[in-house]
Amino acid sequence: GGRRRRPPRRDARRRVHVQVVHDNLTNAKSPMLVGHYENDVIVAAERALNARLDGRLTELHRMELYPGPVGTAVAVLNADDAPEASYPGAIIAGLGTVGELTPGQLTRALAQALTSYGAECVGRDRRRRQRSGQDTRADGEIAVPVSAVLVGSGEAGVSLKDAIQALLRGVRIANDRL
Repeated sequence: GGRRRRPPRRDARRRVHVQVVHDNLTNAKSPMLVGHYENDVIVAAERALNARLDGRLTELHRMELYPGPVGTAVAVLNADDAPEASYPGAIIAGLGTVGELTPGQLTRALAQALTSYGAECVGRDRRRRQRSGQDTRADGEIAVPVSAVLVGSGEAGVSLKDAIQALLRGVRIANDRL
């Protein structure tokens, strides 16, 4: 008999840590990922986030800069040095037309939103290093925490299983892009 060869270990730095928590989204310690359907109003989780972000989501919506179509996204973040009481931010993924969301579209939407958020975090890190006189070239990885509701799993969306898989795939795609 022989022994099975172990598959090569993946780089531990690329590992994604997932924690499932049942809590109120206003208690999140990292920016909250939510979805928004095209031509919809700001309701539910988005409304709560909008209140915590001093109406910045409704401002973007009013200016027609708010995500809606699949592949559109925005990250609304507070400054790194904001007071402790400030909410960390929101990441909004455009989900397209209500009732037409597929698991593949959800994956694409979440990957785009997470890539936008990650790019913003990389930019913040570079600006921080620039202010302190450090080299601003990309030189490794940074931790980018995110909280999320089960985006796309509502009554007009995809199954719970598909929503979870889309989120994990979206994270992987965003990490690969960044």
